[in-house]
Amino acid sequence: MKKILLSLSTLALGLIAPLSMAAEQAWPEKPIKLMVPYPAGSATDTFARVFSIALAKELQQSVIVINRGGAGGSLGTAELARAKPDGYSVLISGVGTNAINYALYKDLSYSDKDFAHVTLLTTGPNVIAVAAQSPLSSLKGIVDKAKTSPNALNFGSGGSGSSGHLAFEALKAAADVEILHVPYKGVNLALNDLMAGHIDMAIGNQNALLPLVEGGKLKPIAVTGRARNPVFPSVPTLAELGYGEATAESWMGLSFPAGTDTEIVERMNKAAIGALQSSDIHDRLLKDGYTVEGTTSTEFTAFVRKEIIKWAKAADASGVQAE
Repeated sequence: MKKILLSLSTLALGLIAPLSMAAEQAWPEKPIKLMVPYPAGSATDTFARVFSIALAKELQQSVIVINRGGAGGSLGTAELARAKPDGYSVLISGVGTNAINYALYKDLSYSDKDFAHVTLLTTGPNVIAVAAQSPLSSLKGIVDKAKTSPNALNFGSGGSGSSGHLAFEALKAAADVEILHVPYKGVNLALNDLMAGHIDMAIGNQNALLPLVEGGKLKPIAVTGRARNPVFPSVPTLAELGYGEATAESWMGLSFPAGTDTEIVERMNKAAIGALQSSDIHDRLLKDGYTVEGTTSTEFTAFVRKEIIKWAKAADASGVQAE
C-alpha cells in the first residue's frame, strides 16, 4: 500500500509540473489591463494609448488602457500594487508615482517593494523657457538678476512637487539664488500665463514646450537632461552651464505587482522593448524629444531605487509638501 501511495504521489507531482509550465507558456490567455494613474488626455495617457497598440501586437493579445487619476497618480498606482500578480495587470510607472510621491505623501499606501519592475521605457528632460518677447535670454542673465534682486523673479511649474518644480528647486540651490515658485494645476496653465507675461519663466517636460517653441512663442534657455535634447539641439544643459548637480529627467516605465512570476516579467520585458522599437512608437517618441530606453528588469529596478533617493533629497531641500 505504501508503495502504491508513493507511486501515486510521484505521478501527481509529475503531472503538476507540466501543467504549471503549460500555464506559464500560455500567458497571456486574456486581455491585459494597462493602468495609467492619470486622467485621459494626460501626456502619460497619450503615450500609453499608442504604446498599448504596439504592445498588443507583440503579445498577440489585447491591451486595455485603464485610467485611475488622483492624488498625484498615487490612487491608480496603489490600485495596481494591490492587484493579483498574475501578469494581467501592469502599470505605466513614472518619476512622479514611483519616485517623487514617496517623499511627498507620508501616508502613501504603497512602497517600492510592492512592484516587480519590468523595463524603463522613456526618459525626457524638463525645459526652462521664457516668453519670446522676454528681455531674459540666458540662464546666466536670470541667475545674475536673482543674485542682485532675490525673489524679484518667479517661475511657474505644473504643480508643487512636480518633476519640473523640484528640478528648478535643485537649480536654485546649486546657483544659490532665490526665485519665487508659482504652482499651477498643470504645466499648460503655466505656459499660458508665461506667454501672457504674467510670470517670468516656466519649466515643463520637453514635449509640452516643443510646439510653443517651434511656433516662436517661447524661448528655451536650458534643459535639465544628461545631454542636449535632439529637438532642442542649440539649448545647453544645466551641466554645460555649471549646474550639473541639478540634472534631472522625467521617465516612464512598466511595472507589475510584486510577486508576478519572473518568467512573465521577462516575457513582458521582451514584448515592451519590441513595442518601443516599432516604427510608430520609436519615431514618434524621438519626434517629441524623448529618449527611447528599454532596459532589463534588473537595470530598471536599480534605476528606480536611485531615483527614489535623488528625488527625496530634492523634496527635502525644497521643503515641499503634497497639496
